[in-house]
Amino acid sequence: MRRLLPAILMTFVAATAQAEPCATDPAAFARGFFDGHRNFYADYSLAGPEVVTEGLRALLLKEFECAVQEGLCNLEADPWTAAQDGEIGEPLVFKASSVTGTAATVTLSYSFVLDPDGPGVPRETRLKLERATAGTCWQVADLITPAGESLAALLARPMPE
Repeated sequence: MRRLLPAILMTFVAATAQAEPCATDPAAFARGFFDGHRNFYADYSLAGPEVVTEGLRALLLKEFECAVQEGLCNLEADPWTAAQDGEIGEPLVFKASSVTGTAATVTLSYSFVLDPDGPGVPRETRLKLERATAGTCWQVADLITPAGESLAALLARPMPE
C-alpha cells in the first residue's frame, strides 16, 4: 500500500493538472475551458476557482442553490447556444480580441445544429476573461450568449418567486 499511495497521488495530480486549462494565450485557455469545463453553468464542480472568477462563481453558486430547491431559476437555456435544444457543431474557432494585460475577449464561432440532418446556423459566443496580472492564468469572468446576453447579468437577477 505504501508503494501504491504515491502512484495514486501522482495520478490524481496529473488528472487535476489536465483539468485546469491554465494558458497565457486567451484563445488557448478558452479552448481548454470549453473542452474541460463546458458545462460549468450546470455543474458547480466544473466552475473551480482556477478557471472562473470569484464573482461569477458566487453568482453560479446562488443559481445552483436555487435550482436544487426550485428546479429552474434564472438560467433557462444553455448559455453557450442561448437555446434549450440544439448542439454546437464543428468547426469550432476560438479567436482572441481586445487583449490587455489583465482582460481579454475570446469569440467562439461555431455551427449551431438544431436538426442533425439539417444545415447548421453560424453563431458566436464570447468569453470575457480576466487575470490578476500579466503572465498568470486566465479565468472566465462572463459569457456573452449568441443573443448578446451576459451570463453574469442573467444570474444576478432576482430569483423567481
